[in-house]
Amino acid sequence: SPVSVLVKSKVSRAAGCLGLRAEESGSLKSEQIFTCDEVQEAANRCGMYITVTNLGPLYRAVLRLQPGVDSEGPELELDTPEDDAREDPSKGKGKIIGYSTGFILPPLVRLDTMRISAVNTGNEISKKKSDEKAARGWNSPSVHGLSLLLGAFVGRNAYDNGCKKAQLLAILDNDRQHKILSRHYKMLGFKMVKEVDDDISCVPDRIMWGGCGTLMEADILEMMARHASEMKRMSL
Repeated sequence: SPVSVLVKSKVSRAAGCLGLRAEESGSLKSEQIFTCDEVQEAANRCGMYITVTNLGPLYRAVLRLQPGVDSEGPELELDTPEDDAREDPSKGKGKIIGYSTGFILPPLVRLDTMRISAVNTGNEISKKKSDEKAARGWNSPSVHGLSLLLGAFVGRNAYDNGCKKAQLLAILDNDRQHKILSRHYKMLGFKMVKEVDDDISCVPDRIMWGGCGTLMEADILEMMARHASEMKRMSL
């Protein structure tokens, strides 16, 4: 599919297509994890595609419906305008249904944002948006939702750029939302590092992450191995 080549990264992706780094660990073989190309193929088969842009250590990965795929659901708005927002609109990029932003700081990738359209994360706004599922025009290919597709691509891309660990904050806006997010991230392979609360010792973490919640971390290689069979099934 021509959409498969729309991954825009200023860093060479040769390593991402080979899947060789896993063999360096001595415990996993290349066929036991997945590549960015395989995640892209899985997205393509679902009528979607993923692009990633880098600006220094900052990354932004965007999940879109392929051009021409009808959807009556809402389109997510990015926190910041896209670099190519002034491109000819006739090129038809497709509707944004998810995105992730953060920092690639080897050996760590920090996932600041992970958003998927019309998904219930426990707060009032997302509960209302989840009612739009029937009209959104797409279905998740995985029990983990589209966050698996987007997260797998972000994780593999970070791994190819020297990262071994991934961190995120399960934000505590309200108790129900926090429980849903924490449970979901645990299913994906994240483990709790610490609770970021109002204690003075957590001030640096609150400044870094922008709030309170559960700081979680995952071994990228282990997480890829955990979801490799499902990702490869989705890409076939």
